[in-house]
Amino acid sequence: MNFDLVVAALQTIVEIKTLEHATDMDYVGFSVENSKLPAVFYHPAGERALGRANVRGHEQETAVSFALRVGAKNDQIDALRKKIKTALTGLIINDSVISGVEFTEGQVVDVNKSTIYWRDIYTFKTIA
Repeated sequence: MNFDLVVAALQTIVEIKTLEHATDMDYVGFSVENSKLPAVFYHPAGERALGRANVRGHEQETAVSFALRVGAKNDQIDALRKKIKTALTGLIINDSVISGVEFTEGQVVDVNKSTIYWRDIYTFKTIA
């Protein structure tokens, strides 16, 4: 799945970094220097089949999820996450998408006295 539209929608808010390998996960939320904040890392998060196969003559309706690891100073995180949610909510990724992007869930992955890192999950439905 091509997520270029997600990256494009967020580039005006904050620099987006893509995780290339699973080992990059160690870097996210635990090693980013405060001088490089805010930081947002993107990675696919999974797929889940919905309903029955052969929907509208296609194979199957599928929920596709992606994650954003959002890091910022404690006093900036709420405003940054709100801007990201506003930019992504309802975004149509491509022609096979049958519903816009929706915020699914978020959780704190790291926090210290000056910074906080969230892992926010977003989902959209597509025919796969």
